[in-house]
Amino acid sequence: NTILNIREIGSQLGADVILEGGVQSAGERIRINAQLIDARTDEHMWAQTYDRELTAANIFDVQSEIARAITTAMHTTLTPQDVSQLAIIPTENMAAYREYHRAVEIRNNERVWKNEGYRQALERASELDPTFTRAMADLVGHLTFTNFFHQEDTESIPRAEEVLEQIRLLAPDSVDHLLAKFFYSYYTLKDYSQAYAIIQQAERLAPSDTRILDVKTWIQRRLGDFDGRIEVFKKLMQLDPRNPQYVDSLAWNLLLTHQYDEAQSAADATEFKSYNLDHLRNVLEFREHRDIGRMTAGVEAIEDEYAAVARPMDAWEARIGNRDFEGAEQMLAELESEDSDIGVYLSVQAIARIITYWFLGYEERLSELLPAARAFLEQSRQSDGNFMNYGTLQIIALIDAAEGKNEEAEKNIQRVLYEARKDMTDYSASAAESCQILGMAGAAQAAVDCLREAFSKPTGAYPFLEPLLPYYDPIRDEPAFVELLTEVE
Repeated sequence: NTILNIREIGSQLGADVILEGGVQSAGERIRINAQLIDARTDEHMWAQTYDRELTAANIFDVQSEIARAITTAMHTTLTPQDVSQLAIIPTENMAAYREYHRAVEIRNNERVWKNEGYRQALERASELDPTFTRAMADLVGHLTFTNFFHQEDTESIPRAEEVLEQIRLLAPDSVDHLLAKFFYSYYTLKDYSQAYAIIQQAERLAPSDTRILDVKTWIQRRLGDFDGRIEVFKKLMQLDPRNPQYVDSLAWNLLLTHQYDEAQSAADATEFKSYNLDHLRNVLEFREHRDIGRMTAGVEAIEDEYAAVARPMDAWEARIGNRDFEGAEQMLAELESEDSDIGVYLSVQAIARIITYWFLGYEERLSELLPAARAFLEQSRQSDGNFMNYGTLQIIALIDAAEGKNEEAEKNIQRVLYEARKDMTDYSASAAESCQILGMAGAAQAAVDCLREAFSKPTGAYPFLEPLLPYYDPIRDEPAFVELLTEVE
């Protein structure tokens, strides 16, 4: 690893000053060393050592003292909101504090919906300190999130409402109560306007709370405010410049909004390496070289490098894009059969098998797979004849296309797009796949219209890549598609 000096660190972070610190503990005592350094001159502006008994209250007291000392050294003042927040001690119970931080580590590094330890840690923190409202607010978030995606979980909402009421009784005017209400409005009521108003109120109380700003970006995506979302990620990077997730999010949102040069600059400006950032760089490199085989090799290299966190379906998509259908089939055969995603009624692997077999022309296998898949999806049809969500209808459209029912496929995709446009999160996630199914169904004009719209909105359909994919081979010689290719070259 390269050792950077303070000036180099400040330059990379875009920071004028650097706060260095260290913590030592021995028995029931803790020592915290902190120093503030001018990143431009390498001069020390302030330094202090704090020796305290190891209690949660003392830790938060030291944090407040350091914050006040830094503002004095930098000749600035704290806002009334900052002073109010510094006065709050989240918990005086060290065991509860440790459990909460264990939950935060899980949230930052793993898929929390697949990790029962996340809920257990939040529940344990809340039990150890029944006044620890931040842990309780995050517990409401997890419970409502779980119900949103797994509605067969009948216990999560009553428990969430119980915890929400506890927070209201303890701290009705707190940021944590607003955060918990946001989660309930967002996931359970699905009232996004109300959720946005709640989180704006929380931000006014705690403008530098990264948890508040982070969840604000969720609702901005729902409402289609991607420009505002990007600005929030920039602010999050200023508040927590060492958090690679914010760099990932900023760069990918710039890519989704087709701001390719800006996405490249964001990726180039960071020293971080990550699975997501390397995939983004690979996509942007393709924009220059236009060699799908080279891009596929890049994906496979990334999958190897990050094997512990790799998403195998990324490599499957790359092989399909490279028209290596046999390789895609082999890869699926090597994967476990368990679902690799949530919120859908058919596993991602099953959907991938339908697409792969269609490309390979395996009519016999499709004749076995498609009726079973359709019957499975039909179980989720509601009493009014509609499916619970547009995602199920999109898979039905894929089955239609694979069965040669092209008119039905086109009709269903148009319904999918109509519903998805009501929520930019849904549209952004479904647009590219909808266009691909239209291409498979031979619906040239509908596919072209779909692509033009997708290229003009925040989606994963990139004009330098999407039209080159094999999904559009059935319409590649159609005049409307030829015209589109001319436009995007």
